[in-house]
Amino acid sequence: MTKSIRQDVQVIRGLAIIAVLTFHFYPNNFPNGFLGVDQFFVISGYLMCMLLKKVESNSWYSILTHFYYRRLKRILPLYFLIILLVLISIHVVLPLSKLDTNIRSAEKSLTFTSNKQESVLAKNYFEKLSQATDLFTHTWSLCVEVQFYLMVPFLFIIARHFSDNCQMAVFIILGVSSFVFHAFTSRADLSFNHVFARIWQFTFGMIACLKILKDNGDSGHGQDKVIFLDTSKSSKKLNWDNNLFNTYSNSILIVTISITFYSTPINPLIARYGFNIEISYSGIDPNFSFFRVIVTILTTVFIYASSNNVPVFNNLLIYTGNISFALYLVHWPLYAYWKIIGNDSHIGLFFTLIISIFIAIAVHETFEKWSLKLDWKRIILLIAFLGSFNFLALEKEEIEILIRLQNSQKSTLFEVYNAVLNKTFTNYDQVEIQNRLWQKNDFVQLAIPNIGVWVGRNHRPGLSGNGTMKFMILGSSTMANLAPLIQDECGAKAKEISQVTFPSCEPVFPTQSWHCTKQFGEYIEAVRDEKPDYLIMGGRFMSMGDPLAENITNIDFDPLLAVARDQLQEYLKHVSKKIILLHAFPRPVIEEVEKLAQHFREKMTPEEIDASLNLFVFYQLFRFQKLIVDSFENGYNIAKQRYDILLKECGAKCDYIDYTKIFHNPKTNTVRYFNDIGLSYFTSGLHLTPIALEIARPDIKELCNKL
Repeated sequence: MTKSIRQDVQVIRGLAIIAVLTFHFYPNNFPNGFLGVDQFFVISGYLMCMLLKKVESNSWYSILTHFYYRRLKRILPLYFLIILLVLISIHVVLPLSKLDTNIRSAEKSLTFTSNKQESVLAKNYFEKLSQATDLFTHTWSLCVEVQFYLMVPFLFIIARHFSDNCQMAVFIILGVSSFVFHAFTSRADLSFNHVFARIWQFTFGMIACLKILKDNGDSGHGQDKVIFLDTSKSSKKLNWDNNLFNTYSNSILIVTISITFYSTPINPLIARYGFNIEISYSGIDPNFSFFRVIVTILTTVFIYASSNNVPVFNNLLIYTGNISFALYLVHWPLYAYWKIIGNDSHIGLFFTLIISIFIAIAVHETFEKWSLKLDWKRIILLIAFLGSFNFLALEKEEIEILIRLQNSQKSTLFEVYNAVLNKTFTNYDQVEIQNRLWQKNDFVQLAIPNIGVWVGRNHRPGLSGNGTMKFMILGSSTMANLAPLIQDECGAKAKEISQVTFPSCEPVFPTQSWHCTKQFGEYIEAVRDEKPDYLIMGGRFMSMGDPLAENITNIDFDPLLAVARDQLQEYLKHVSKKIILLHAFPRPVIEEVEKLAQHFREKMTPEEIDASLNLFVFYQLFRFQKLIVDSFENGYNIAKQRYDILLKECGAKCDYIDYTKIFHNPKTNTVRYFNDIGLSYFTSGLHLTPIALEIARPDIKELCNKL
């Protein structure tokens, strides 16, 4: 029996991975390249159908073992290897502030759940692309495929008992149901990355497969081997066709290429964002679904039409399809490293792309080809070996912390008891570990007790029930961080404390982030609904720190301030007693906060560290200029001016919380964000640590007593 080699499918694979690469590396020039992912889903559906039709007459047990063995052998060895190498590199290269996010992402990648968002407000795929701090962003599409693999053999086992026409009808109904979910679900994140929202694209590929087999009078049993990754020397060599439009398949191929590589966004959901690509994925748009459908249909028709035609392609495109899996896995981590380094060099970007291609070729020609030739015993051993090392890489820091804690008990440089932590510190290793643990648990500690989340609108439990006032805490994660302290000190007066907090969103101006415009409206809606007696709100400055427009010299004519004034007045209409604002505060350079214990170990004085942390110096701006890592936190001065104006105009109806006063060090006239042994007052998320919250407690208590 002869091999069935669909080199045309490899061509589509090659074009799809090129589209994805160009979209990631040059989004301004190739803004529609993300549609290459849709092509991959169609191809996957077709190939899975061919694989399953080949063995559909076998027992259900044989079908499952054959299918999953083939898929595991194809995916896991290379996937686990690349993830392991990326994990090793992030421990070596990335700053701690970016390490935790990537470790969590790696965990999701290894469990094939990267496409599942933690919350409705979690960053979507396009915002993650624009920031490029997550080295595993790209794995979401493979996770969708693997989740599809978990169900598709069972569908075939059931469908094989029906006629070919009934099987076709089953997959059509499934595809229509999936598309309806994709097009009409109210949540954009589910429409984009949920497996059921993508099944319709897989079913297009399966329908093409069934139609080809039916036309050829072949149920699939007659094929000895269906080759999905052809690297053999016996591959049929096809030459360029001089007449590009002499077959339907060539015409379809040309149209598909024209869409995916068109240099202008073809739908309104692609706009400018971040790295010169602004992508807004804020809901389902008919145009968005339309072009996704067009590319899906064209890919399906090409697979069907080219089965009996000679489409236009050459060996370079076929080989690109062969290395597509390796290139898919390798390219994004390398691009993200280039982005994190902060190098905007176009030459550097180009070389990163070239390096990605060469590494993919090397990995494909060595490890990938070698692993595909292994028998089942060696494959299982290889997967177990790589899986075990991935687990160790995930837990590397936890293991190191345990070892360092044990070793630190043997060293005594000083003896300082911290009453808040009920712990005695004897060396800087212990200080460093404590700071690190605060970073790791940062956002976990924001969760409201008995509710388990902090994002959205909630009511805080645990009040005594004797209070008479309605309190509302509103703003970004900064306010979620302060909420327990506010409840502790104001709780006796409260009959109810509601909390409305969203990540990064300021309450007086719609922060220019992908979700904050919507949340800005929800803030005012919540205040209208609840009508609190006291509204305590704020967040670290984001858009409030934007510079004045070039044509504005007087801050009174600042349009940003005008919006903030209007919003504050709107809040005042629905607050019966008082609004308390968190004032703008200067922020440290997080990379330097992470080095606090190291600075103390190197015998730097607190004054020198103040400077290296880039903290606000009240009266002596240039006192430590030589040691300043950066200039003052960009935007602090203008943000402070804007908040000062808001508070002055609000008068007696407003009060404020000021971190610059709470953490003011009178000896040096600086804001100090660490204690005498290097314990940090801030996490990498710019939230107060437990010891900093205790420092802030007297001020919050005084504020609550005045209410």
